[in-house]
Parts: sequence; C-alpha cells; structure tokens
Amino acid sequence: MNRLNRVLAAAVISAVFAAGGIPAASSSIEDGHVPAERVQKQWYGDTVSALAAGEDADSLFAAALIFPLTADPESAESFADARREAHELLDRALSGDSGSGELLAHALMNCFRISSCDPEQYAGSADRLAADNAMLLLPWLQAAVEAGDEDGTASLLERMAAADGYDSYLLETGERVARALKGVDLPEHDLPPAAFDGDTLNAETRRALRLNQTSYIVLSNGVPTGYRSLIDACSRDSLSSKLQESCRSIALKMQDSASMLDAMLGVALLNRAARDEQDRRQANEMKRRLSWLSSSYSRYESGLAEDEDEALSEEERYHRSLLNGARVLETFYEQGGEIKGMQALLTEAGLPVEPPEDWSGNL
Repeated sequence: MNRLNRVLAAAVISAVFAAGGIPAASSSIEDGHVPAERVQKQWYGDTVSALAAGEDADSLFAAALIFPLTADPESAESFADARREAHELLDRALSGDSGSGELLAHALMNCFRISSCDPEQYAGSADRLAADNAMLLLPWLQAAVEAGDEDGTASLLERMAAADGYDSYLLETGERVARALKGVDLPEHDLPPAAFDGDTLNAETRRALRLNQTSYIVLSNGVPTGYRSLIDACSRDSLSSKLQESCRSIALKMQDSASMLDAMLGVALLNRAARDEQDRRQANEMKRRLSWLSSSYSRYESGLAEDEDEALSEEERYHRSLLNGARVLETFYEQGGEIKGMQALLTEAGLPVEPPEDWSGNL
C-alpha cells in the first residue's frame, strides 16, 4: 500500500490491540508521497461531479463515498452538508440496486448520523439481508444501547447471533469504487517519465493509481457505526447466560471475517463473552496469531520500502510505491480479503505466517 494507506491501516491495528476495543476512524494524511492536499481536493471535487452525473449504482455509490473528502476539515457545517449530499447519492444508488448489502450498509450508517434521516425507511431491506449478515443490525444496536433499551438490545443481539455470518463489505465496496474509477481521469502529478507512454499514463500506472485511490476512499469512510456499542452491550456484568451465548456466537462470526479489523474485534468480543477458560484460551491464541500476522506483514511492507534505490528521485520512489501498493491490493482482492491476502504475500516472500510456539503475542 502507499504510505497513506499504511498510516490508516497501522492506526486501526494498533488501536484495536492497544485498547482491547474499538479505534476511532482515522483521517490523518501523512506528508511525503501523498499528493498535495489542494490538488487532491480538486480531484475529489471533479470526480464527484463526473460520477454524480451518471445513473449507474457504481458511479453514484463511489461519488457518495468521495463526497465527504471534499469537505472543509475545519468546518463541522461543511462535513454535515457533505454527508447530507452524499446520502442523497446513496439513495439514488440504492434505487437502482435495492438488493445490494454494501449500498444498504453505507446508507444505514450515514442515515444514523443525520438527524433529519429516518432509518426506518431501510428497515425492511435490512431485515431481509440481516439474516445473512449480522453487521447490518449494528446501527440499530447502537441506537438501542444509547437509549438504554435493554429489551431492544437483547433482541438485536439474538438476531445478530442467528445470522449466517458477519461481513463489513470492504471487498464489495472496493470493487464497486474501482469499477467506477475506471472511466475517470486520475491525478498525474508527482510521477516520473516512466509512468507515461508519451503524454498518457501507461496502463500499469493507471491501474495502480486507481487501486490506491480506491483503497484510501474506502478506508476514509471509517469504522462502521455500532462497533463500540456491540462491545459495550456484551461487557455488562448483568449479561444473562443467553445473551452471553449470543455475544459469543457473534464473536466467532467476526473472527471468520475477511477483514483484519473484524477478526480483531471478534477476538476482543470473545474475551468479554467467554463462557469458560477454553474460550479465553481460544481468544488469546487468535489474538497471538493475528498479532504475529500483522507484525510479520509490517516487516514485509517495510522491506518493500527499503528495496527502493536511494539513487531514485522522489517521484520515482513514489511511482514504485504505487506499483508495489497495487500488487498488494490486487492480492487482497484475489485471495478474498486482507487476512488471506497477507498470508499469501508472506508465503510468497518466504516469511512465516504462523508465530513460533514461544512467541508471546505482544505487538
């Protein structure tokens, strides 16, 4: 990944394990290879205008996810306006693809953040899709927990436990955004001559830029609404054995997710909802394995950066990081998620995927 994506990913991973709970969404931008904010903002604005003019669900969805990135970071009003306009785009996208889980999930999360939006308009669709994916009930769980509605909280935990799985739709979201960006002009500054065929970006660089932009757009939309409420609901001293079992079932589903963040949160949840010492040992072992995978993968990415020839110019190093990042992201998509993607890349590089028996699990 490029340096920006590594900053975001590292912030999420370290926050989960350091706090044993839920990280806040990161919006930090590191200086260096990341394109200048002014130029990037202009690209976001132009891209939203181009995509919003379309009628297909992919374009409208991508425009909605990019819209908050056009807001003034110093103005709460600007963010609120951007969120409302993004929500209108999400509703347009949903009208053309009402059965899409990823569209519904983003519309729901956005709706719960807008005071004038009534989430009940999505209840029917969410009920249908939640049988397959417990994540779609998270916003309602958050509302119930915040309102002190114990019966509602219990009902939602039981429904989440009964769902077939748990998926935060990162892959599906990324695939939609990448498709939408195929027809969009990409920012071409800070690139060396090797990135071009004449005056045109070559195909490899275009693909790399699209994948890296996609990754940042998806990550910038933050952690799904309700994660902290799930941990809070399952951490109460008064939790009944029935609800403890529901929380345990949700935790095991999250551990099977394609997302590193979901798997880490599943570990944190299982620690809280453990019914016996065997559960606690399982959670600790899973945490140890994920910690090792994350640590080993960080060393792998550091090696990619260290391979850069010091004789290269800043633009050439940036270009190489884009190409390396694209290969990583393509592997994630090909393998069906972050965890399998990391394992595949480490195996290919001859690096260990599993920790030694005597490794303690500390990051």
